[in-house]
Amino acid sequence: MRKSQLISLIILLVLVIILIWVGAFKGQNNSDNNPTNSPNSSASTTPNSTSSTNQPNETATPAPTDSGTPVVYPTINEADYAGLSSTKIVFDPNIVNGNASAGIAIGIWESMANYNYIFIKENPGKTVYMTFDVGFFLNTSVILHTLTENNIKATFFFSKEFMNDPTKKDEILQIAAAGHIIGTQGSLSDKSTLSITDIVNDYKDCEAAYQNIFGNTSRMIYYRPYGGNFSLRSLAVADGFGYSTVLYTSKYYSDVQNNTSLRDRTFGSLCDGAIWAINPAKIDDGQPLSQIIADTIGAGYTFKTIDK
Repeated sequence: MRKSQLISLIILLVLVIILIWVGAFKGQNNSDNNPTNSPNSSASTTPNSTSSTNQPNETATPAPTDSGTPVVYPTINEADYAGLSSTKIVFDPNIVNGNASAGIAIGIWESMANYNYIFIKENPGKTVYMTFDVGFFLNTSVILHTLTENNIKATFFFSKEFMNDPTKKDEILQIAAAGHIIGTQGSLSDKSTLSITDIVNDYKDCEAAYQNIFGNTSRMIYYRPYGGNFSLRSLAVADGFGYSTVLYTSKYYSDVQNNTSLRDRTFGSLCDGAIWAINPAKIDDGQPLSQIIADTIGAGYTFKTIDK
């Protein structure tokens, strides 16, 4: 190769290198001016991006959801309850000089202490707890009006039959909206001698009725045995299912019960922490209930829901 040709080839290579370098420089400038590739762009996927939801040191506030986690009920192992007595307990509390006694054998009383129940509130001060056992009928307008008028919250124990009645749904929702507590009686049957399986199925059926109204993310936690009838076994199963069994210091289920009036069975047995169980079907006029409330408040007592 002649010397002149070699020189021309060298010059050509130099020009090619210069052109490549200029092209690369222009490409870098375009990249820097392009907003879609900027480090500050909202589309950035760099680890320091503020759009990332996985920052390890960032405390995120979860967005509200329309529904929570569905309720999972405790598993009842029948072997844990099989040895307990199914003999019906006759629960007949007495009030003597302002003190309540359950009126049952001391041995049974001691056995009951193993389970979650109340029949009188301990150390409540001058407080009374008004509860209603709702079977098939509830004089909602009268009772709610009376309670609202006196700014009193109560606890309502609904039967499965009542909650399964679609015509009662609005009444139940109205009671819940007013701030009263909703509990259950299960079905309108004596469960003291039922099998463990039948007791649990009864509870689940009643909870299903409740969830048909309020959704499957909530459940009832207060239980009153229908008619006040229970056994050690049924009391234990209720506890295992997650219920707190609410008994009573006095009950009024009939307008001829022991030839006493509603006032006699409630205000007449007044004591600190008293729990009154009332059949609302027997309240056909708001006046007697209003008078009992007035007399109780006049005696220095206040009313609270069972969870207080």
